[in-house]
Amino acid sequence: MDVSILIVHFGNPKITKKCLKSVYKSDLKGINYEILILDNTPGKDHTSNFKKYKNLRYIITNKNNYAYALNLGTKESKGEFIVFLNPDIKADKNWLKELINSARKNNKIGGVMSKILFSKTKKINSMGIQDAEDYYYKDINIHKEDNKKDTKGKKIKAASGCCVLYRREALEDVNGLDEDFIMYYEDVDLGFRLNDKGWKIIINPKSIIYHDLHGTTGDENKIPCFFCNRNRFLFIAKRKPDDFAKQIPKSYPYIHKQFDVLFKYIKFGVIELFKTQNEAVIKRVYPKIMLELSKIYPLDKIQNLTNEIELFCNLRRPRICLYDRAMHFIGGGQKYGLTIAEAIKKTGDITLVSNKPVTISQLENWYDLKLKGCKLKIIELPIYKEDTEINPSLAIGAARNPFEKIEDEVLNYDLFINVNMVPSVNALALKNIFLCHFPDTDRSHYFYPSKYDFLISNSKYTDEWIKKKWGLKSNLMIYPPIDMKYKGKVIKENIILSVSRFEVKGSKKQLEMAKIFCSLYKKNPKILKGWKLVLCGGTFKKNAYLAQVKNYIKSCGCPIKVVTNLSNEDLKKLYAKSKIFWHACGLNENLGKNPVLIEHFGMTTVEAMQNGCVPVVFDGGGQKEIVENRVNGFRFRNERDMKRLTIRLIKEKITIKHLSLSAKKSSNKYSKEKFQKTYKKLIETIISGFREKKNHVPEVQDVISSLNS
Repeated sequence: MDVSILIVHFGNPKITKKCLKSVYKSDLKGINYEILILDNTPGKDHTSNFKKYKNLRYIITNKNNYAYALNLGTKESKGEFIVFLNPDIKADKNWLKELINSARKNNKIGGVMSKILFSKTKKINSMGIQDAEDYYYKDINIHKEDNKKDTKGKKIKAASGCCVLYRREALEDVNGLDEDFIMYYEDVDLGFRLNDKGWKIIINPKSIIYHDLHGTTGDENKIPCFFCNRNRFLFIAKRKPDDFAKQIPKSYPYIHKQFDVLFKYIKFGVIELFKTQNEAVIKRVYPKIMLELSKIYPLDKIQNLTNEIELFCNLRRPRICLYDRAMHFIGGGQKYGLTIAEAIKKTGDITLVSNKPVTISQLENWYDLKLKGCKLKIIELPIYKEDTEINPSLAIGAARNPFEKIEDEVLNYDLFINVNMVPSVNALALKNIFLCHFPDTDRSHYFYPSKYDFLISNSKYTDEWIKKKWGLKSNLMIYPPIDMKYKGKVIKENIILSVSRFEVKGSKKQLEMAKIFCSLYKKNPKILKGWKLVLCGGTFKKNAYLAQVKNYIKSCGCPIKVVTNLSNEDLKKLYAKSKIFWHACGLNENLGKNPVLIEHFGMTTVEAMQNGCVPVVFDGGGQKEIVENRVNGFRFRNERDMKRLTIRLIKEKITIKHLSLSAKKSSNKYSKEKFQKTYKKLIETIISGFREKKNHVPEVQDVISSLNS
């Protein structure tokens, strides 16, 4: 076979059919040829449009990459010569014969280009490609009048990909087009590589093609501008890496102060540098690029670029940080975050960041989790030396953000997970997740949740308040993990149990519950004979509120017990022994003004239900999503209801037995397994995204969508 004509089809079949019409009308006598239509149109099959043409094969490329399509066509073709032909052209009568005749004059001629004229003006579009300084290239004689007397073939550095014939042997010698370029500059790069191998490229002015510029893309500026500027840095990285840094301020987007898009172009170029150059070159060139970038961009942007390149080139494992301001304090929010850590510890290098001293062994013991392999870093914040809870509201109105030290730490990671909703920590990693258990601070100074890639809530109730209070919408709602079923054998005892942290301000209502139980016990001594209330929860040393609760219990003389900082296994056993579970967070509060003072989900409620403990909980917040009234427990609105429902459960053995079984069954949907599977999939997707080829070689339709948006 003499020649294979490759036409990359994209979009409108009418344009390609018009091109084919001119090709078939040209002088093809004596030429053994084939035509390959390489369809680059995503999600389309235009086979029916090309069935009637002779010597034509239609191939769906399944990839919107111009260079890839031509490489595929070259591989599938049979000709001694390969013609790259744009679909938005009209061919002159002798275009093909002239190309073949020129190529056959000398075996070292690797490529022959046609003279390209603009369809409308008949002025010159291209007579080859030449240097336009600073690694920009332009068409020779563009917009000049066509000199019809100039018919002599001339040597050129590179041929325009609009219409050029290549010798198959030459293409195979250089491994075809570099698909990283996608489109634009791919012809320049190919020409230089052919020259490197000793192949000549010439133009034959007798072969004429008329070009309808941008006829395929329908865009006169955006797409060419994107790819030319992007690919310029790829070209420099491949051929002249030592010039990379000094070419940054000479680039079109730098000169026009388009720094956002410039950063993207540089990223593409730096990745190409790592892909194509040896270690010695990278060590010499990369620091100079970083120095130049530091003159333009903030530290976080430069650090993220380094992180992204290291991940894309698979130079190291992903680094993931989970920050919890209250990790030293036993609580449901802490368990939520650490259960994520356990699920993803094989996905990357995990670092747990806390502001107060705590150990991995403590965390494992508190929550029955396996955290071996996770690193722990304690970052003390000066402003919070006397504040046990690390209250984020102290950042409001501060002259300097007290969480700056955390932000500095975040820069070291690829993925940052803000576990305990500190809105004052900026999203400075490559990807960032903000876990919101409740929006308990107002939007004010140093407020960054809107900058996170993912805002995840723990309940529908929290979802609603994120919208109301912050004006934001969560990306996902993921219920907390519940894995507290006791596996041993115990006999249920007459215990009313409450499990909550002993908060400094008493928002979990342990003192109120102690008083309510005492009132019940004294008014109903026969009914409550043998019953006791156990108040269980995490605390810290010198907790004034806990001391207040203990003093009341001591003075009232009722069977009330306080237990603190239980191990996970001991807490499970206590749940299993108890019959009734109390949760009064929100009681006697103005929840319209203070929605934060109600339980946002209610992890301990589900933990109790998992062990057949019947919940009697305040009717509000996340508890409504857990406890279905009279089906798997009771919800109350006030102290009177709380007392009445508790007495009913104690008196009616059938009711308590029925609700206990129902509570167990309904708790299954909050399993730890489901929770970890959800987070593992989410985070693995994020991590795999760092290494996706589209980060370096995007699909054209993605670029078009991005530019249009």
